[in-house]
Amino acid sequence: MGEPNRQTPALCKQIAILYLIIKGVPTSKSDTHMQRVMHATHAKIRNMKEIIEALGDRNRFYASEKLNRPATDCEAIMHYVENGGALDFRNNEIVSKTVNRHRKKHRNSVACN
Repeated sequence: MGEPNRQTPALCKQIAILYLIIKGVPTSKSDTHMQRVMHATHAKIRNMKEIIEALGDRNRFYASEKLNRPATDCEAIMHYVENGGALDFRNNEIVSKTVNRHRKKHRNSVACN
């Protein structure tokens, strides 16, 4: 049989650094910068999700019903904010983060499967 597949020390170090970055532990200035970029990207995605919800069919329908005419984009967004849509969106984000964190922590637990 052949020799077992061994990883080089440099490759092991790269894998360890990637693991630390994914876990959120900065290992150098460039890793800290990468974390900032990732946080900014997640914020942009979260903002886009909220805009899609605010301009979605359901919210636009309720805004139009309240105005007794078709709602513009601005009116739909104002309706979304004034009627608690933004607050609900934020609360749902917090709940989903908490649930995901719990699932990761108890991934192999019988009670959570």
